[in-house]
Amino acid sequence: MKVLLTGALGNIGGYTAHALLEEGHDVVAFDLESPRARRAASRLDARVRVVGGAVTDSASLAAALEGVQAVVHLAAVLAPDENAPDLARRVNVDATLGLIARMEASPTARRLVFASSQAIFGDVQDREPPLRVETPLRPTNEYGRHKAACEQAIRESGLSWTILRLAVVPPTRLI
Repeated sequence: MKVLLTGALGNIGGYTAHALLEEGHDVVAFDLESPRARRAASRLDARVRVVGGAVTDSASLAAALEGVQAVVHLAAVLAPDENAPDLARRVNVDATLGLIARMEASPTARRLVFASSQAIFGDVQDREPPLRVETPLRPTNEYGRHKAACEQAIRESGLSWTILRLAVVPPTRLI
């Protein structure tokens, strides 16, 4: 299967690219162009096709989606900066909505794996563990609200989907 991996050069993108290759998939790594991204891309397996672009740029996203059967969507502004809330919303919510629309219009891209966050639950100290799928969402920050909005849009889409609610993801240096 040909898989588009957004946010491919971030904290968990390298691990994800490696796992997809191990499963026999063709991987298209999509991320912003930068000196750090070029260094990270140079450490990826040569079988990964790296495509530079922004998830907020409809044209570059459309080009990256060509011939893809599935998307693993990791791209996000992890800690929305209070000085740039519009950018965080454009990347975290608007770009995801655009991706969903492009995938629904695609003749091939029908499967979406979305990296959500435990932040959708908000503060959990007062809740009985473990958190479950049916645990009510009570995001207490913008990032959690962004991820909750995306989850709702994905559930309402016509795509086949999986939502991963990731917990703490420490910075890594695999790639």
